[in-house]
Amino acid sequence: MTTITVEMSAVEAFLYARDILQGPFKEGEEVIATSATYSYYYAKQVLKGPFKGGEKSIATDGQMSYHYAVDILKGPFEERDRVLASSDCYYYPEAYKEFIESLDK
Repeated sequence: MTTITVEMSAVEAFLYARDILQGPFKEGEEVIATSATYSYYYAKQVLKGPFKGGEKSIATDGQMSYHYAVDILKGPFEERDRVLASSDCYYYPEAYKEFIESLDK
């Protein structure tokens, strides 16, 4: 089993999980969770489902929040609701709203 070192970055831990282990890397999840982007990619490409440990980080990024809701949760992403409203990413709040409204149909 690989030991996480202080020098391992979120991208390195994600790539190790995806390319070497081809599955979850529990020891690397804390490091991966520091990055919104790699938390999303870890959920999508490795876990193929939600990554609870990375949701706080994902919620700070409008684009990743939107894609996490649409691609991973396939529904509302409650953690993002409190963060995304103040996002400087103008497209994703409106796209997210349209996505949520489409679920009610």
